Formats: sequence, C-alpha cells, structure tokens
Amino acid sequence: MGLIARAWSKYKVVLPVAVAYALAGALAASAIWGNRGLVHLWRLEAQLAELERTALQLQRGNSALRARLRRLRSDTNFLEQVIRERLGWVREGEILYRFPPASAGNRRAVPAEDGD
Repeated sequence: MGLIARAWSKYKVVLPVAVAYALAGALAASAIWGNRGLVHLWRLEAQLAELERTALQLQRGNSALRARLRRLRSDTNFLEQVIRERLGWVREGEILYRFPPASAGNRRAVPAEDGD
C-alpha cells in the first residue's frame, strides 16, 4: 500500500467524524445563539415578565380610577371636595385664601407664638 493509500484510509475514518462534530457544533451554536435560540428565548421571557408587571400596574391604576369614579358618582361630599380643590370654587360668604407655593429657598420655619 502506498503512502497516499495509507493516509486516505486514515482520513476515511477521521473525516466523517470531524464533519459530524462540526455539524453538531454548528447546530448547538444555532440552538443557543440563533434567531430562535435559547438566548432569544431568555430575552422573550424577560420581556414577557416586564409586560406582565406593566399590565398589573395598569390594572391596579384602572381599579383605583374606577373606585374614584364610583365615589364621585355616589358621594356628594367627595364630589364637592374635588370641585373645590380643582376649580377653586367657594360657597357664598366664604373667602378663599391662596398662597404662592413656597420655593425651596423661600421655606423657613415660623416659630409658634406662645399664648401666654
């Protein structure tokens, strides 16, 4: 047997195994990092969890708004309070005092007066 024949018989066994390993490696890489691989799946799961948290917050906000709406429709005292706060309405004979909001530099403690 010649030198080439011996080398070829050796590669007849090694070459298919090497190709099989290369294909298996490519498939594994695709399964992990590919377009629909594990990394993509993990990102989708994180995105789903974030969307579920957002949906829960929105549902809670909607519930609070529904409760406020029910209260506005049924509780006239609450309705009056909201109207007074938002629109600055007063009843006849009442005086409304408005003070400018205190800025951070304008705030200072006013000492309480003693009633002695």
